[in-house]
Amino acid sequence: DTILVPLTPYGVSYSVTQPGLPLSSDYAQVSALHASYVQDYFSSLLLLLGGGATTRVETTFRGGNFVFDRPIQVDYATVAYFGSSDDNENLPSTEDLTVLLQQAFVGDNEEVYVAELQ
Repeated sequence: DTILVPLTPYGVSYSVTQPGLPLSSDYAQVSALHASYVQDYFSSLLLLLGGGATTRVETTFRGGNFVFDRPIQVDYATVAYFGSSDDNENLPSTEDLTVLLQQAFVGDNEEVYVAELQ
């Protein structure tokens, strides 16, 4: 059995230099990079914190909002999956994981994220 822990849906604003409307392929590319970063971030972090070994973290694109001369807002949903062998009483909650996710995009973590996007 796998235990599913959904995180609170969230959005990320991207400032882009290319002119024109973003294509669906642009959203797909940034979403794939974003999902990979979130997976790597949680895999490393949860092992360090001893919060259980996730089998995987999935992040999906929920939509995007484009307005000329403004950052592009992209919305995501992330779900963490834990194996049934993990200690269920010590699994992080939705709230705990959401706080950890927020930390993925501040300070040094934000610099790593931006570097991965470029």
